[in-house]
Amino acid sequence: MPSLQVRDLPKPIYDKLKALAERERRSMAQQVVVLLEQALATKEEHIMRRKELMNRMMNLDIRLEKSLDLTKIVREDRER
Repeated sequence: MPSLQVRDLPKPIYDKLKALAERERRSMAQQVVVLLEQALATKEEHIMRRKELMNRMMNLDIRLEKSLDLTKIVREDRER
């Protein structure tokens, strides 16, 4: 199994990670894996959601108002 080493981890992040691992009764390594899995799944979910929204907007059979800024809409979705 591949391994990963993180250098120069800020102490506040380390302390939060350690406390969370203790609360969840996991090792630090197990907790990091769980958190990475959750973060990556969330990221993939957001990407798929954006793609779906863009496809739906492209398939609309109406003219969009000139004031509608698609870049702004996508940016707002990414910031959620």
